[in-house]
Amino acid sequence: MADERRAAGSMADERRAAGSMADERRTAEGRAAEGRENEREMEKLHEEVEEKEEEEEEEEEEEEEEEEEEEEEEEEEEEEEERRRRRRRRRRRRREEEEGGGGGGGGGGGGGGGGGGGGGGGGGGRSNHPCLLAVASLR
Repeated sequence: MADERRAAGSMADERRAAGSMADERRTAEGRAAEGRENEREMEKLHEEVEEKEEEEEEEEEEEEEEEEEEEEEEEEEEEEEERRRRRRRRRRRRREEEEGGGGGGGGGGGGGGGGGGGGGGGGGGRSNHPCLLAVASLR
């Protein structure tokens, strides 16, 4: 009988040991599955981070391109304004030359007999010469 009890006890011990081993195996399998799941999640997170970095880089490139375009537009506007200034200066010079260039000369008549006085010189500024007035009216 004692042998039977010992045998029964030993069988119970074996079952407990087998159960323990099965529990350990299930635990190990669970840990492995959990580890694989964690790896998948980490991969997803890495992919998301990479995508965000790529998006940020694209946004930065777009911003840089926009800034360059704005700078080019500003430069073009400045160049156009400079051309306008030059045109205005040229027109002003031409107008001044045409309007003020014919400063007139007056002459004086000589007197008879005892010698007469000379005439006065012409003034600067606008000339009222008919040709210049006609040109000015065409504008």
